[in-house]
Amino acid sequence: MKNIRSRFLCTTLLFILAAAALRADLGVQQQSDDEVRQMLTNGSGRWNFKGLTWGWVRVFAKDGTIKTEKYSETGTWEVTNGKVVITFKSGQTNVLLLPIKVNGTHGFDAKGKPMVVSRVGEAPAFTPAPVAEATPASTAKGNAAETSGGSSGGTSVFGSQMPR
Repeated sequence: MKNIRSRFLCTTLLFILAAAALRADLGVQQQSDDEVRQMLTNGSGRWNFKGLTWGWVRVFAKDGTIKTEKYSETGTWEVTNGKVVITFKSGQTNVLLLPIKVNGTHGFDAKGKPMVVSRVGEAPAFTPAPVAEATPASTAKGNAAETSGGSSGGTSVFGSQMPR
């Protein structure tokens, strides 16, 4: 069991480091550790944590502690290596990827599943979505090309998926 957990944690950390490196290569604005600490603790320090099947309000304190409201879960948080690592007394760890944005920051829960964190009072710009099986565009019902007469190319971070 420990071997499986170790592999899972190593894989998760490698994924996080790769994502952070990719973000740096793409020129995503970097935040200093002090800017991140200030943003997380500004005002009440209350943030909505939303996973695929759960949601909590957690409070970041300037002393590096974190508390889950309406639940006795407490822990510590620190800014390190381009991410915020939250470690609860239970041993579970959550990770937030920089940059921190008040209307939605990507992260991973203790099981490595995606989560979104947004400041209380801010509407999240997105919600975590489960990974769905890919469906070829030619077999998808109601696809944009069939309903609007447009191209069915779609887009990705690398631009159009259709040859021009």
